[in-house]
Amino acid sequence: MTKDMYQSWYPNSNVDENWAKVERAVYETSGLILTYEGEIINPLYHANSGGMTEDIQEVWSSVGAVPYLRSVYSEGESDYSSYEKKVVLTGEEIREKLMKAYPDIVFLGPVSEDVEVVQYTNSQRAKEIRVGSITIPGTKFRELFSLASTIMEINFIEEDVMEVTTYGFGHGVGMSQCGANELAQKGKDYEYILKYYYTGVEVEPISEEIVAALNSG
Repeated sequence: MTKDMYQSWYPNSNVDENWAKVERAVYETSGLILTYEGEIINPLYHANSGGMTEDIQEVWSSVGAVPYLRSVYSEGESDYSSYEKKVVLTGEEIREKLMKAYPDIVFLGPVSEDVEVVQYTNSQRAKEIRVGSITIPGTKFRELFSLASTIMEINFIEEDVMEVTTYGFGHGVGMSQCGANELAQKGKDYEYILKYYYTGVEVEPISEEIVAALNSG
């Protein structure tokens, strides 16, 4: 991202001051990488964990467990605007989107009878949601209705009108940006923060072997 692009994205921010922070962070960490058992990691991150990050396999089941992408507590995130969102969905909206995604679905009645969370992950995210005659992953439900998170509370305003309250913003895997900011405000440095969110990693200079492998690839 160029400075001009940053300014166009965040016109109301203190561009010069914030850009100087970005430049300082880049130059002071130049040549450093995050590794797990000698291999470069995939440092996934998100905006707000809702209080606890997620194990990667709960979001992408085909990936399986990754030792450094494990669920950890993340304090202080409720003070951010990204923490809590509310969405109201009508039965008509719900049925329309689900019938497009799952043509064989059968609805049994109003949404108050048709929608319920049947299983949660260890971080209290909706793992499976029953909708009518089928059960779908919570991640798919989030995608279909553009929800902020799979940490959700479902309430029925009317028999066929549902309010979904979500906590956190994003998939929840890896580092929480709001949580990282909280730790920084408490005086923790970047190495502490990275090692807190990525279990068992090391911060180290990039080796000549890795540089050679990257260049050959």
